[in-house]
Amino acid sequence: MQAIKRLAPDFVLRHILPMENKTQITAKSIIDTIGKPRIKAAMGVTDSQINRHRLNGILPASWFDFCEKAWGKKLPRHLFTFKGVGE
Repeated sequence: MQAIKRLAPDFVLRHILPMENKTQITAKSIIDTIGKPRIKAAMGVTDSQINRHRLNGILPASWFDFCEKAWGKKLPRHLFTFKGVGE
């Protein structure tokens, strides 16, 4: 019984809160919302390239402008491979 109580907060953080916070934007959600066919047509990439970026959780910086326009809102820049100062 105590093991269940110890795991309860972790379960809530990993499973319940993400379901309640549906506004969290990820690389996966960007791809799923825009759709592979639109991304393929606009960016000239293959399904396997899109799937790889979806799994890695980060998108190419060259996709940023298109994705932001297709999404219709500002997107978090940390989800794209922009280089920082000094990198």
